[in-house]
Amino acid sequence: MQRYRHNRGYVKPRHQRWQQRGIAYIEDDDDCMDNFCIGVSALSIPDQTETSRNLREAIKDGDIAAVINIAKQGANVSRFVTCSCEDCLYNDGCPASLHLQPTTPLIMSIVESKTDIAAELLKYGADPNITNGLQETPLLHAIWQGNLDLVSHLLKHKADHSQKDSRGVTPIKQACQHGTLAMVKDLLDNGVDINETTVHKFTPLHHAVLGGNADIVEYILDEGANLNVQSYMGDTPFLLAVKLNHIDIVQLFLSKDIDLKFEKQGERSLRESQSSEIMKLLLDKGICAMEVDEWGDSVFKSIIAQLRRDSSDEPFQVLKQMCSHYGYNNLGKWQDVVLHMAVWNCDIEMTKLLLEAGANPNVALDSYYPLITAMENYSDDIFKLLILYGADINPTKGANPFITGCQGDGTYLMLKILYTAGCDLDPLRSWIDEGKAVQKLQTDDVVTWSWIQDVVSQPRSLKQLCGIAIRQLLHQPIYSPTEKLPLPKPLKEYLLFETE
Repeated sequence: MQRYRHNRGYVKPRHQRWQQRGIAYIEDDDDCMDNFCIGVSALSIPDQTETSRNLREAIKDGDIAAVINIAKQGANVSRFVTCSCEDCLYNDGCPASLHLQPTTPLIMSIVESKTDIAAELLKYGADPNITNGLQETPLLHAIWQGNLDLVSHLLKHKADHSQKDSRGVTPIKQACQHGTLAMVKDLLDNGVDINETTVHKFTPLHHAVLGGNADIVEYILDEGANLNVQSYMGDTPFLLAVKLNHIDIVQLFLSKDIDLKFEKQGERSLRESQSSEIMKLLLDKGICAMEVDEWGDSVFKSIIAQLRRDSSDEPFQVLKQMCSHYGYNNLGKWQDVVLHMAVWNCDIEMTKLLLEAGANPNVALDSYYPLITAMENYSDDIFKLLILYGADINPTKGANPFITGCQGDGTYLMLKILYTAGCDLDPLRSWIDEGKAVQKLQTDDVVTWSWIQDVVSQPRSLKQLCGIAIRQLLHQPIYSPTEKLPLPKPLKEYLLFETE
């Protein structure tokens, strides 16, 4: 007894079940798969004869003479069925579900890269528009194989260039994303709509951008493609290029004088860009990163927020590019925040530019001060620079820098600079007296611990007291006056922490 069951469990009339994809054919015996193949073959082609099996074998072997001979005998060269049985052309260990789809000799010859056989099949009347079980046309397969000659041959034989497969893939979509410029030209010359959209509202231009094919993008633009079509996600082709970091394609769009004001795609591109090079291109086009929208947000604010979540190099380079474009003196309220980012990323050049522009080294961000961040990053040069530009070495709030160094964050040089600059040692003495000295420092860095004990127990030297007094007279920051005043070289080096 045979029974037929749809894979959703709902039993349909027999004539519908045969034609419904996804049917599960169940036999009481163990030969269900072979019987299924026979059943589907009988459904698709009533005339499954030895001749059609010979045609399959001829295509498989690349025997063009045998193919011609079979075609002359009147064999059906337009359609037959493959399966997972031993006669299947593709019985190479792939999942059986891939074999249970009807296909055609023409598609088989294309997949097997038998161009000459495909041409002969077309000559003897093979229909170029009959699809396989996935509704894939010979034209689609020719594009997937990258066979330009066969694409042209199929189009000459009236292959339908608008036919979609079961996933909605069209020939022009496939050619733009994965094909060649010559294929795209061939399709457009045969009447393909340059602005046709898929179910997701993607145009050929979108797909060319997805594939990163700058030559195809340029050709489609020159042919008059619509630049402002938005996908279901609201992405124009230009915005998609920015998101995918296709710098050459972004440059191409900008050279075509694209309307950056359309749906604010210029500002959106600044927000989406993860490339400092693309950022520079957009800023040079006049897109303002400082402009605040109706929700109080700006591109600059978004970049800062991203950096606080992700300290990777590329977002920081984007921020650096923006600061360089607008000037470090024109960052307004963001100046102090950007200083934190520069210190966190150990960028001494950017740190110095911000400090020279007036950034305050004593503004906390999330309870962290730039000086403490420099110590945690073991950045001696930035640490020294912050102190020279007025970083508070005796803060009333937050962590004490000297104690932070004694706890293992920072370097021996940082501790000596703090001591030379005149930091208050009373908090350290209280910290040690209370027994809070870190065992790790005592055991791992005996030299530093020995020096700390000496400076705590002994008074400062006269030389150190004089240096502290001079620094107080020069006021903070002392970097600029020390550089400008005609001070003796030894004194200048001492004030700049270049000598002890």
